Amino acid sequence: MSEQDLRQFFRVTLRTRMAIRFFPENPESNQQEWEMTGETVDISQSGLLALLPADCRNSSGLDFEIALVNPAKKVFCSGHVVRSQRLKKDRWLISFHFDEISSSDRDTIAQNCFAEQRRQLRDKGQTY
Repeated sequence: MSEQDLRQFFRVTLRTRMAIRFFPENPESNQQEWEMTGETVDISQSGLLALLPADCRNSSGLDFEIALVNPAKKVFCSGHVVRSQRLKKDRWLISFHFDEISSSDRDTIAQNCFAEQRRQLRDKGQTY
């Protein structure tokens, strides 16, 4: 998939809680199950950028749980790492692309993006 395809949907700066989980497909493999929580930096219908306490031990086959607020709903999807960058104080900025997401969860993300975009425009339009 090209970078242009990955940017099919616009991204909105949106901070919310999230969790990433990895479950090995084959229980007999030497891969370990793990979970990590963090915060989104921005999100779109096709992926997100997250601030996490560590780098992902696996780059694909990841399950996401995203706690959206407007409307309030937890979104579940799966995806893979696109890029990761280590920041100061052992924090990581990691970009993910969604591989599998239901149309209703994609719509919920869009609703949250539009609500956040409207809020940001309102805040910028206020005079002091």
